[in-house]
Amino acid sequence: QYYTPIAYGQLVAHACRSGGSSMRRAWSAMAEAALPGRGGALSLTAPEGDEVAEVWPKMRNPTIADFAADMLELTDFLGVITRGSSESASEVERAKATMMKSTFRRINWIEPSALRSSIARASAMPGCQAYASARDTAEALRALATGRVISQRALADCLRSRRTAPAAGTGRQTK
Repeated sequence: QYYTPIAYGQLVAHACRSGGSSMRRAWSAMAEAALPGRGGALSLTAPEGDEVAEVWPKMRNPTIADFAADMLELTDFLGVITRGSSESASEVERAKATMMKSTFRRINWIEPSALRSSIARASAMPGCQAYASARDTAEALRALATGRVISQRALADCLRSRRTAPAAGTGRQTK
């Protein structure tokens, strides 16, 4: 199963809440396990201070080509929803349409200068952002891969494919 970062982030946040925790507490525990004593170096919220991005200095008005590209993207988006909403839609098409409908009007990409607002900096938006230096991120990923955060057995299970074999003669995945 593949998810967009937003949908996956929302699933993880829901799983955390269902387990009696929160995304922030789970993230903090993972970060501390990955970077003992320096867990705060991996953050779901934007850093404080003036290092947050300035407004893009070369802002310009959109061109006809920009508008055309946006309209093509919108057409594709609506096509996915239309195909997935038809009675003859496959299970995959229905799932894609549902996912597209669920993320419509949600923040998918954040203009970095928007994070100059204290409310935006304090927000944790699962699947949208996380903050760390490249070195801290690499060290955290190395900790995950070497079993310092979760066991090698659990990691192997997480990475194991859950796909079922295609149904005989159809080439389609079974439920």
